[in-house]
Formats: sequence, C-alpha cells, structure tokens
Amino acid sequence: MTTVMSLPSFQRVLGNPSTDVRHPRQSKEVHCVGGVFTIDQMKHLLLIPLLMFSVGVGAYDEGDLKRFKAINKCPNCDLSGADFSGRDMKKATLKGANLSDANLSRANLYTADLSGANLQGANLTQAKVWLVSFRGANLSGANLSELQTIRADFSNADLTDTNIEEADFSRALLCNTKTPWGIENSGCK
Repeated sequence: MTTVMSLPSFQRVLGNPSTDVRHPRQSKEVHCVGGVFTIDQMKHLLLIPLLMFSVGVGAYDEGDLKRFKAINKCPNCDLSGADFSGRDMKKATLKGANLSDANLSRANLYTADLSGANLQGANLTQAKVWLVSFRGANLSGANLSELQTIRADFSNADLTDTNIEEADFSRALLCNTKTPWGIENSGCK
C-alpha cells in the first residue's frame, strides 16, 4: 500500500501520527512532489538540509587558532565560531580578523586591537573592553549585554541590531558609529 501526499503534508503527518491520513511509517513508499521514496530514503532526505545548515558553524581555521593561542596575535585570520569565553586576551592583536559568531563572553580584552574585525553575531556578554580598538569593526547582531567599556574606541564601527542591554557606553568613544538608535557622534573631536 502507498500513500500519496505533498512534502508538507508528509511532514505534518510525521509530527502527528493520529491524523486521518494513513501514517507514512505504515507504508513502504511515499509519493510526494519530486518522486517516490521509501520511508528510509525520506528520513535521509529530511536530514540533508540539517547537515547543510550545520556546515560552517564553528568553521574557524585550526592553524589560525593555534597561532593565536601561542602568540596572542592573528591579524586577518579566521577564528569564526571559536570559543574564547572567560579567556584573558590582554593586548591581543586581531586586526581585521573574522570572529563572526565567536564566543567572547567574560573575556578580558584589555588594550586589544580588534580594528576592522568582523564580530558579526559574536557573544561579548560581560566582556571587559577597556582601551580596546573596535575602529571600523562590524559588530552587527552581536550580543554586547553587560559589556564593560572604558575608553573603548568604536569609531566607524557597526553596532546595528546588537543587544546592548545593561552595557555601558558612557566612557566609550562613539564617532560615526552605527548604533541601534542611529549614527552616534558623541565622541568625535
């Protein structure tokens, strides 16, 4: 016996076996838009998008990570998705580095150079960014909640769509900075 249904119908039935349509697991094959598949093939087809989505998560370059951990410098390197939570990164040189989706929560970035870095979607919750240069950095979509800033330079940085809950920018340099509330020039000289 076979059941004929579209892929969305198939997915609805998988989630609720008590529907009026005969449950696909009771049949040997499923006819859907795109062909006839066995149940086992259909399971594999449903996993393909999940596998494709997970590729690239934590996609940092292993050599770049080893280099940074050894010498605390890695300009223009790929550390996307790396976990630096709670790490002491004083005087780190990461100018132009890709730190998108990296975890920098509770990291100590005292006097670090992150100018021109890509920090899109990064987590900097409770990070200490005293005297840090974020000049021209992309922090859009980053989590900056409870960020501790003292004279951090965000000139020409992009902070759009960031979470800045309980972050203190009162002592930060904001000049031509794209913020969640618009362009900020309070720190321009």
